[in-house]
Amino acid sequence: MRMLTLQRNSVSGALLRLARLYDVLAIARVTVGVCQTKECQDLSAVNVIGSRRGDYYNKTHLPLLMYKNAEVASPVSMADEDLLTLGRAAVVDPSWLGEPAAHSWAIRAGFTLTAKTKVEAEGTPPVETDPLGPAWNVHSMWDPADRSAAAAAGRHKWLQAVAYVFCRPPMALFVAADRARLCGSNSDDDGGAAPVGSPHQVVIYAATWTFDPDHKTNYSEGPPEQQNASALPHCAFSNTHEWNVKDTLVRPAWLLGHSSREINRQSAAEVALAQSLTPCAHALPGRDGEEAGPEPALTATTELPRIKWSTNVYYASMREVTRELAGRYNRSAWGVPPPGDPASATAIVLGIIVVLPEAIAIVALLLSTRVWGARDVGALAIIAIGGLISTAGLVWLTVEEAAGARWRGASLRDELTATLPGWGGAADVYRSLEGASLVRVQTLYLGARRGYRVGLLAGLTGAVGVAPRVEHLVCVMNAHAG
Repeated sequence: MRMLTLQRNSVSGALLRLARLYDVLAIARVTVGVCQTKECQDLSAVNVIGSRRGDYYNKTHLPLLMYKNAEVASPVSMADEDLLTLGRAAVVDPSWLGEPAAHSWAIRAGFTLTAKTKVEAEGTPPVETDPLGPAWNVHSMWDPADRSAAAAAGRHKWLQAVAYVFCRPPMALFVAADRARLCGSNSDDDGGAAPVGSPHQVVIYAATWTFDPDHKTNYSEGPPEQQNASALPHCAFSNTHEWNVKDTLVRPAWLLGHSSREINRQSAAEVALAQSLTPCAHALPGRDGEEAGPEPALTATTELPRIKWSTNVYYASMREVTRELAGRYNRSAWGVPPPGDPASATAIVLGIIVVLPEAIAIVALLLSTRVWGARDVGALAIIAIGGLISTAGLVWLTVEEAAGARWRGASLRDELTATLPGWGGAADVYRSLEGASLVRVQTLYLGARRGYRVGLLAGLTGAVGVAPRVEHLVCVMNAHAG
């Protein structure tokens, strides 16, 4: 899952599943960067996961990543996912990558996790529960450097939260294989769509997590102890107002098609790649004693929003889009034709009723015929053909139901936001982006229509189709005996 892959510039992620007319699963990943040039051609990625608090929160610099290839040092862009990836296993177990003190596999940012289930119904107040435990959302912070058993148990909560959202009934909607291994013995009965006339109900399953070198988010007992800032080398790549074409990053050939991958720490190529990525200090505009020109230097109040922001703000659009997609079909989002409506009770009853005359006719023919002649056999054949035609309607209804249950929609949104400093006075039409912070929110939406009863229809079709065939067999045996 690309959206669940940890990157060196990751600051947050979220899972949201909302069940209404459609069951919609949203997976989001938030990464950050900064503009080094006026037109922001670089989209430089900020090193979050491998930074200590002092490297990240200060008044002089931001920690970026420098990639050295053939003695050329280039900035790593936010789009270079093949260089930024740290895989998914590292979130559950930071020791997965060993003890990488010498290169960029180091994981130092703190990790916060919350999860909840919310049920909204007309006429009743919303009900929230915490699937990870009653006190988990209060003490949900841990330090990846902590190798204690308690910290390890806390880190595994992330995997539990992800599985919890994916494995809500019906699991078959979003878990295609290894369902028992991921979801255990949980029931897969969704209960179908709410019956007509019942109170409208919305069920929301959510999990959010953040990475923060400050180690304070949602941590009521204060931040854990952490080492002071290290002496990061200054970024050696060009930091002029024009993008330097010769600094364009050249990747190893084996990275092609391997962007969101798990890291194999035993691979010599992976180790060499990690060693070629070096954290470096990028000086903020207007520092080092120079006068800030027409664009003032960034202050502490404009630095912190690059890292610290409310997930309520950045995930608000995800929640609203998910709620909209769950309530009705949106062609502009899914881009494929809508699924058919689930079979109604009326259609199912009518499909059964049209088959009953065949069964009644066969019974009447069986009871009234003592000696089977050619006319009786012909009548039996006509009844059989009519019965097959009648059964075809129920078979088609089952096929349509199965097709609707297999329907899936997918939509990917990629949003990039630049936060500009608040300058006083009149603003020109053109404003330099140098020093602007960047937030990229990637969200994958998966949707499936609810309310299909494929098992029920398949069972009814089998029963309705088999019973008359048994009667035909009895008639044939009687005819042969006569």
